[in-house]
Amino acid sequence: MLLLDTNALVWWLTDDRRLGRRAGRRIDAAWPDGLTASAMSWYELSTLRDRRRFEVDEPIPAMRRRLVDAGLTELDITGSIALDAADLDGMSRDPVDRMIVATARTHGATLVTSDREILAWRGELSRLDARR
Repeated sequence: MLLLDTNALVWWLTDDRRLGRRAGRRIDAAWPDGLTASAMSWYELSTLRDRRRFEVDEPIPAMRRRLVDAGLTELDITGSIALDAADLDGMSRDPVDRMIVATARTHGATLVTSDREILAWRGELSRLDARR
């Protein structure tokens, strides 16, 4: 199972060249049954759009509904995920990053990300560099 970090989700949706070949092949192979996104990604996309750091023709709620209806599995934030996020020693202080990492760990998913801090983190996490 793959969990797309918000940046990998955007790159995949927009056919962005920054998404590496290997990561793109793994995402395509996982679609739709083994591809997931954290509920936190929708929050992050909405805040990025509001700050004009992300533009999309489609409203975020409509995008979410379309992808979930097409087969993307959305992983909710639970109390145990929140507690794991609080205990991630040496992880970025960004609460969204922490929640997404904790979600991947809880579900035993490989996190597809280009976030350098997450990729360099020494904690237990299966990860795939989205740029490769």
